[in-house]
Amino acid sequence: MLIIEGIRIKYFRVLRDVTLGCTNKQSTNSPLTSIIAVTGKNGRGKSTLFDAFAFMMIRLQALACGWILYLPCGRAAGHAFPGRAWEREKC
Repeated sequence: MLIIEGIRIKYFRVLRDVTLGCTNKQSTNSPLTSIIAVTGKNGRGKSTLFDAFAFMMIRLQALACGWILYLPCGRAAGHAFPGRAWEREKC
């Protein structure tokens, strides 16, 4: 089972540089717990944070299975989920 102790997100939509939990052995932050509450005002990036987690999981799956991952950019990306994967091999 994959356990995420920390994550750093840079330049993903509205998130410029966000670090959650312990991202390396020298970090003084505590590892992420199994339950996390995300609160904040509208438009501050709460949904974007979860989109970043989902994108990371799709990217890891693509690497593990040998998929080709296409990432639309600019106007083509719009507000849709930031990735599409075409399966090359069954995983």
